[in-house]
Amino acid sequence: MREHRIENDGVPARVYEPDGAAGLLLFGHRGTHHKDLDHVVALCRRYANGTGLAVVCIDAPAHGERRPRSGDREADDRAVLDAIVGGADRTAADWRTTADALASIGPAVALVGYSMGAMAGIVTAASMPSLRALVLGVAGVPAFALAGRRPAGTTTPHLDAAGRLHDVQVLMLNMTHDDLLPVEGALELFAAVPGPGKRLMLWEGDHDHMPDDLIECSVAFVRRHTT
Repeated sequence: MREHRIENDGVPARVYEPDGAAGLLLFGHRGTHHKDLDHVVALCRRYANGTGLAVVCIDAPAHGERRPRSGDREADDRAVLDAIVGGADRTAADWRTTADALASIGPAVALVGYSMGAMAGIVTAASMPSLRALVLGVAGVPAFALAGRRPAGTTTPHLDAAGRLHDVQVLMLNMTHDDLLPVEGALELFAAVPGPGKRLMLWEGDHDHMPDDLIECSVAFVRRHTT
């Protein structure tokens, strides 16, 4: 497997390209994490080996190589938080730019995202019709924005985007004791995805728990729907 770094329009990425890869899997990391963390690298290698797709992980806005370094720590931390809460549209644009730069390998056919990467992944998938498989790890409506707590007439951007996922197979992987994205919010997101091509699986654990069989289920799901 060939591993290399690319950068396009200021968006740095790591690419994991198995021999014979004919498509891309976009991998979205969690908030405050970045593409070069050991566990992110290990996951990307696992998805590349398990699916045969070239896995690409970008640094999300204000993360990793793109983290602001103004010297004002509080301001920099606010920029990171703003990117986590409201950076999905920009991340989606960055994914399109990166996928276009790697078009010689093949189209983007799958996206796997966890937490922040899953939320941005929904917005990305709604704008990339080539995607056939979408894995959303610990995704849903945040506890503070659940239907019963939102002001009347308001919604969340990724819920709106979920309603446009007509031609992609969706697998949601959620935890029973997730205080940030509770089961109630996962069910609300699941209901927003149209059609029969969606699945929801639950594991015992909190937001940061990532059982090995959860990863294996997602690898098998991507392989099944992209080959």
